[in-house]
Amino acid sequence: MSSNSSPSIESRNGANFSSVHASAGSGKTFHLVSHIIRLLVQGATPASILAITFTRKAAAEMQQRLLERVSMLATSSKSELVHTLTQQLGIKASPRYCEKARSLYEDLLHSSQNVRTTTFHAFCQDLLRRFPMEANLPPEFELVERSGYLIDDAWNSLTNKLTRTNERGNGQPYSNDDTKRTKTHMDVLLRHFGTEQTKSVLNKFIAARSEWWALSNCPGFELETYLTDLATQLNTRVDQSVDDLIEEYIQDATVRQQLIEFLTLLNKHPIKSNQVFSQSLEQALALSDDQSHNLNTLQLIWSVFFTATEYAPRKRSGNKTLIKNLGESGCDNFIAIHNAQCDRLILLRQAMHAIETLTLTTAWIGAGQAYIDEYQTVKRFHRSLDFSDLEWQCYCLLNSSDHADWVQYKLDQRIEHLLIDEFQDTNPTQWQLILPLLSEIAASEQDRFRSVLFVGDAKQSIYRFRRAEPKLFSTASKWLETHLDAKKQYLNQSYRSSPAIIDFVNRFFINNPDAALPDFQEHLTHKTELAGSVTVLPVAMPSKLEPQQEFSSELRNPLHTPKPDAPTFHYYEAQAVANTIKTLIDSKTIIGTEQQSQYLSHADILILIRNRTHAIDYERALREAHIPYLGTERGTLLDSLEIKDMVNLLQWLITPFDNHALAGVLRSPLFSAHNDDLFPLSGKAHWFEYLSDHLEDYSPDHPLHRAVVLLTRWIQLTDTLPVHDLLDRIYSEANVLARYRANYPEHLQARAQSNLTRFIELALENDSGRYPSLTRF
Repeated sequence: MSSNSSPSIESRNGANFSSVHASAGSGKTFHLVSHIIRLLVQGATPASILAITFTRKAAAEMQQRLLERVSMLATSSKSELVHTLTQQLGIKASPRYCEKARSLYEDLLHSSQNVRTTTFHAFCQDLLRRFPMEANLPPEFELVERSGYLIDDAWNSLTNKLTRTNERGNGQPYSNDDTKRTKTHMDVLLRHFGTEQTKSVLNKFIAARSEWWALSNCPGFELETYLTDLATQLNTRVDQSVDDLIEEYIQDATVRQQLIEFLTLLNKHPIKSNQVFSQSLEQALALSDDQSHNLNTLQLIWSVFFTATEYAPRKRSGNKTLIKNLGESGCDNFIAIHNAQCDRLILLRQAMHAIETLTLTTAWIGAGQAYIDEYQTVKRFHRSLDFSDLEWQCYCLLNSSDHADWVQYKLDQRIEHLLIDEFQDTNPTQWQLILPLLSEIAASEQDRFRSVLFVGDAKQSIYRFRRAEPKLFSTASKWLETHLDAKKQYLNQSYRSSPAIIDFVNRFFINNPDAALPDFQEHLTHKTELAGSVTVLPVAMPSKLEPQQEFSSELRNPLHTPKPDAPTFHYYEAQAVANTIKTLIDSKTIIGTEQQSQYLSHADILILIRNRTHAIDYERALREAHIPYLGTERGTLLDSLEIKDMVNLLQWLITPFDNHALAGVLRSPLFSAHNDDLFPLSGKAHWFEYLSDHLEDYSPDHPLHRAVVLLTRWIQLTDTLPVHDLLDRIYSEANVLARYRANYPEHLQARAQSNLTRFIELALENDSGRYPSLTRF
């Protein structure tokens, strides 16, 4: 289906409902904007249209594209306007619609309430701010986008509560029953995982608290019943312990008889290994009457029948020597006991693992719930909500609060047309919070002009880390079909990709059962003559084994010995990619159409990886292959290395005794001092004072001599020149831009120069560059 023509929309008494499965490059945003313009032309008010997407950037782009399209309608000729209405919007070019289309741009510019293009979180925030009392929230709550410090506060609060004593200060544990239970659960996690890993495990509970709230708030949910059902699935009991299992095994009369008989048979065949096994078994039988040594007893028995490294049953079979020493019946009995005990021990180990799983799950839930409570308490104290809170509180407001019907009614009066983009990235909570809105639309009067449009593509889901569930798109499509008589539409013609890429996509999803999608339609491409190819590289393997690092009991001096950087699998994969790129460039690969052909350059190549975790391996491989690249650095101006150097310099000018800041300044391209130059300073209390006193020890062209001269001059100007003028003097005297340009690779030079220029512009913008307060800057 062409992206410059809208698919037909099912109508129900003037209402339009559709779910559109739009593949990459098929004109999805064009279709969404066309749908909004169609609604406006047909008489919908801008304030009645709500378009939800998943990023602020996408929402802003949709708003911009809308204004651009209606601006074109206002200035287009009559023939162009008719073509747009009939071919792009799919409506009749009646005089009324033509007049309305021409006035849309002016109407939107002068409208007090425009079309709302927003994100899920912004929609939830707006809803909760409109109904804070109904949601039981402080009216002026603050949204926090980075909650790390709040999580740390919650962790500190929880650990303090679990370790403090009572008011009498007699060292007795805090007596609250809930706290005692939490302390027990925390002890289990700490013994099993350690402190840092326990915190990491519980942080996952914080991240998944929406799922926990959804489960624990289900009607009839009881934690004890839930754990009992889990125990049944694990084939164990809630009241059963590992010690009970081991005791039952050790005290079993049949087991004891078999072990004694096995010991006798071992002694009749006294090879070296059997002598070791015999000693272990004798020791185990001697300890079997002492319950305090049950675990040691089991470990000794286990070592007799299983290997220590692979935890596999030892290989014991009949041979001539064994038959000679034990006799045929003794040999058969020896093998039978070995097999019986291996089977029994495997079952015992599985039962122990089941109990351990149940114990850890119980502890994780118990400690996790307490951790969530502390986290929520900390946020209430700060009058803050995070993104998960927005979704959950909004869901509760629309579904289970005492005011749910009232809020739904108010929203239904405000929202006539609902559009959701990138629906494949919707999570279960988001789907549940929009269901009441859809239900109101389905139950609305037949003569109301309503519409619902969901757009997505299950194979483009990229927000699984935010609990996105691609299967929800199919669920939502079926809901629309059932309740609103909607039908699925497909945009499956790409306006970006070559036939080779589209053919690969079709083959992958059609011929791969593991990747089958329920709503997948064979894709087409508009660029039928565009060249392209798909090459699957072989699995990356190291060309040679890396030498093992020799163990050393001495601590590594980080100033002299770098930290070992063992290559990972991803690094070898990155090497293969880098070598492929180098081959493509060196062989002068031609790209483009026949009229616009050119040699492939580095700027024409984009590397996509599953996540940013291993991007450092790819960047390392590209550097080693001398391939220029723009990396994954994301952040503000102050996060760049060159600006950190300038901040270090200004920090040192304020506090000249800050040796750490001075070290950063000296090692930066400003002075390019080497580590060997700084080693003699490591034991000095005041580096700059020492350098000033020993200036004659350095030649005039030495980096440290140049640093002392310039820094002495700049520090004298700190209290007399405005910040902008001071930076201007520094940039000039130190030749800052040129020095950074010379120290950076070619592909990063422009970025560094832009950042440094922007930094001095900030100094001019701060109080118009008039005040000499470096500290304030």
